[in-house]
Amino acid sequence: MTLRLILNVFATCGTGTLAGVLLTIGLSFGSYWQSLPPADFLDWFARNGQYVGRTVPFALLPALAGLVGSLWFGWSSPPQRYLWGSALACLAVMLILTAIYNGPLNT
Repeated sequence: MTLRLILNVFATCGTGTLAGVLLTIGLSFGSYWQSLPPADFLDWFARNGQYVGRTVPFALLPALAGLVGSLWFGWSSPPQRYLWGSALACLAVMLILTAIYNGPLNT
């Protein structure tokens, strides 16, 4: 098994797992969070947010490593560069929005 294949698997499975983790968090807690008054939500999140956030790095780190590595190995092929680059750009936008907006808003 080559390093390129391993990185492709990490990129594909990591981003799929990350999407599943985020979807599970949203579906499990989203309606509950929306039912809370803002002050209660902030209190809940201050007490329990670290438990929700613990699952994200287990999917995020392999996804990032896989996407960066797959982009590196696929750079010489324009279709691969476009696809891996687009996936990495989408993940980067999500991380930036979370860091700038969602994270500070919740804390």
